[in-house]
Amino acid sequence: MKEYWGMLGLLLVTIIWGAGFTASDIALQSLEPFQIMAGRFLLAALLMGVAGFPRVTKITRQEWKAGTGMGVFLFAAFALQTVGLRYTTPSKNAFLTAANVVFVPFIAFLFYRKKVRPAEICGAILALAGVGFLSLERDLRLGLGDALTLAGAVCFAFQIVLTGKAVEKYRPMALNFVQMATACICSLAGLVCSRNVKISFTAGGVLSVLYLGAVSTALTYLLQTLSQRYVDETKAAVILSLEAVFGCLFYIFVQLQMETKILAKRIADIRIRTRSYLKQNEAIAAKLMKENRRNANLSRYLSERAGYPVYDRTNFKYYPLGDDFFPDLLEELKAAERFIFLEYFIIQRGEMWDSVLKILEEKA
Repeated sequence: MKEYWGMLGLLLVTIIWGAGFTASDIALQSLEPFQIMAGRFLLAALLMGVAGFPRVTKITRQEWKAGTGMGVFLFAAFALQTVGLRYTTPSKNAFLTAANVVFVPFIAFLFYRKKVRPAEICGAILALAGVGFLSLERDLRLGLGDALTLAGAVCFAFQIVLTGKAVEKYRPMALNFVQMATACICSLAGLVCSRNVKISFTAGGVLSVLYLGAVSTALTYLLQTLSQRYVDETKAAVILSLEAVFGCLFYIFVQLQMETKILAKRIADIRIRTRSYLKQNEAIAAKLMKENRRNANLSRYLSERAGYPVYDRTNFKYYPLGDDFFPDLLEELKAAERFIFLEYFIIQRGEMWDSVLKILEEKA
């Protein structure tokens, strides 16, 4: 019965970790990898210290040693995974991280002489085939982001094996506190060495780090440590590998929902701010109706649906072709004094873009 509760606890861990990939992706938009890691592990260590007080003040030498080893591999795994996320997608990052399930039984065999079963060998071959299909380029090269993520998966495998062995002898709360404290110290050292001490605070970045530290680190690693007392390393690795599934699902859901809501809110705010400047002059509309009923109906439709009225006595010039427009564009760019707004879809080197680039370089 305890094994089933342990498996259920590990499944909950994978669900929370799945959401963590998207949270990390959001945090990376405003923060550096070591800033994220230092923040999440510092918060996790503080929470574990408060939750475990006063027991954490009586940690034995063996618990310090075991927890430190777990923390070093945890730091290395997250460092490689987070940096790798900069060069690959969250969904691939989640899938490749889950490849740690391949390495766990072999690490257990090498260091603890635990027998590798045939099913585990078959699973390893299938998993490696999936990794190759997903990550290898046409010339069989492994992309930088995918290679870093795979290296992180190996470190996660070591952390799982060490955790499984340590909880057989030592207290989970003490182990988890030492693990978080060690990962925090390593992250702070990495932050200092990377010289990215200046932090750019944004609402999305702060909220993401808070989630990563409190929920996706402190809560989940305590739950993992407790659950692995009743589940062996290989079973634990298989369950934890499901985070790739939840990572993909959360990424798809959040991206679709978030981008749609953000865009809708921006459009709504712009409409509210500009509504007073875009009122239709009914005299102009009536004049257009007399001149051309078809165009008047079209302009009314645009005014009602898009919020843009029709004007008269405007100063404009019609260009039948883009080639006719380009010389005047260059002159306007040269005459710009305060700013130049660029909106583009695809840029390709050639006469037109090189001419624009030359003006931009002169004004930079």
